[in-house]
This record gives sequence, structure tokens and C-alpha cells, in this order.
Amino acid sequence: KIKAFCDEKGFTGQYDIRYIPIFQTDVNETSAMSETADKIQQFMYKNAYSGSACVQGKWAFDEENAAFYISGFEIRVEPKTEEALEAVKAYCEEQGFTDLYAFNFKLYDEAQDATDIDEMQANLTAGDVTLDGNVDILDVITLNKAILGKETLTTLQNKAADVNRDNKIDASDALEILKQVVGMTE
Repeated sequence: KIKAFCDEKGFTGQYDIRYIPIFQTDVNETSAMSETADKIQQFMYKNAYSGSACVQGKWAFDEENAAFYISGFEIRVEPKTEEALEAVKAYCEEQGFTDLYAFNFKLYDEAQDATDIDEMQANLTAGDVTLDGNVDILDVITLNKAILGKETLTTLQNKAADVNRDNKIDASDALEILKQVVGMTE
């Protein structure tokens, strides 16, 4: 799709564009983990437990194959009370989720979160939607998933994604990030 887009826009003749595999991962595994995180979030919502549940992964680069890959996944669960934390752990065990996936259960720390957010905002790079310190195709992919409703961005990710600073996260932001990635910034 990217090659067809570049051909259609006439970029292929104007720029040295190399098409290499960007990342490799088991899409079924990540989808199943996302569905599990959604089920946990629904359980929390139904029981009036505040907090979050999401899939997080760490990206690594395989120089030999020139490919990004996820070196590991976990489902991070951060309810806001001890009662909720224990209930969510029990729910995950009852459902068999803990036998399938790695989990990071911890109590949400609002003070730490506020400190982390302040520090991160000071160092935030426009377009770095994944908050990994780089603006690359992964940021475009993450933003497009959020625009399509397949992924939820954090407050910091939303701030980094709004590259045109119009207080909306939309396709124009994704296009601006893509332009930055392929070197077409004004």
C-alpha cells in the first residue's frame, strides 16, 4: 500500500525510496492480547473500578534482517484501589488470562503519573506517538490505529500526535508525521 501511494503521488521518481520490512510480529497474538486487555477494561468498568488495562510491548531492531520486532509483550493493569487490584487479579486468573500472557499488575500512582507526565511533556517530540524517542513509521501506524478506533492513546501520546497543533488528532496529523519520516518536511 505504501509503494502504491508513493507511485500514485509521484514520489518514486523524485526520491530514493527503499521498501524494507519495517516490523515483524504475530498479528494474531497482539490482537488476542488487545482483546484480553479490552475484556479486563470492561470488567473494571462494569464493577466501577477506575484504572486502565493495555498491551505494551518493547520494540527492538534486528540489524541482520533490517527489521523491527517486538521483543516481548505484557498486559499492564493499573487499577486505582487495592480492592480493584485484587479483584482484577482474581478475574484474570479465573479467566485463564494469566496462563496465556505476561502481566504487570500494579496500583495506579496518581502522584507518580503526574510527575512522569510533567517530565515527559518537557521532553516530548512532536510526532513521537509511541514515546520511544524516535519519529518513525511506527508512530504513523500507532496514530492510524488510534484514528480508526483500534487503539487508545494516552494523554502524552495525544499531545505528541497533534503535530499541527489544532487540538484534534486526525489524518492530517498522520500525514504530517509520514512526511517527516520520509523527509518531506517544509
